[in-house]
Amino acid sequence: MKNMKKIVPVAISVLLVSLVVAGCSCSPVDVKEEYVNEEVNNIDMGADNIGKVSEADAALMAGTWNLVAGEANGQKVTADQIGSKQSFEFKKDGTVVYTLDGQSETYKWTKDGEAITIWIPEQNGYDSSNIAILEGGAFTLYWNYNGQPVKMIFAQPGTQAADPSNYV
Repeated sequence: MKNMKKIVPVAISVLLVSLVVAGCSCSPVDVKEEYVNEEVNNIDMGADNIGKVSEADAALMAGTWNLVAGEANGQKVTADQIGSKQSFEFKKDGTVVYTLDGQSETYKWTKDGEAITIWIPEQNGYDSSNIAILEGGAFTLYWNYNGQPVKMIFAQPGTQAADPSNYV
């Protein structure tokens, strides 16, 4: 299986290419800088806390969350415009399955307030992460992809938050 370091750049590349094809302005993405800077993207909470979630957080996040929309280079696009099927399935045991166009990887996750951390395994354990913010029934995953801030918004199917018109 590929690791997250390989599958995520593919997902981000798909998003960025779709934005370039759609035509983009060069204005920066309005993102929460504290979630895309390098220090936060490499948090090390210690192996004892990774994948431990409270029952309340597990119940809140349980299930599948599909890509609804994304933003990079000042351009907002729907998941349909991105042309890639992406989802996260959060499990109550502290694991999350990320699926990109039928290829899946399993990682660990934690939640602290509105911040969701998805832990990416490295050769020496879980020492890098990606941060998402849960708000309004959706979670926004913030990436710093080669210096380019990118947002990817995920929501559970059938919810108001799953309507792409909320974001584009």
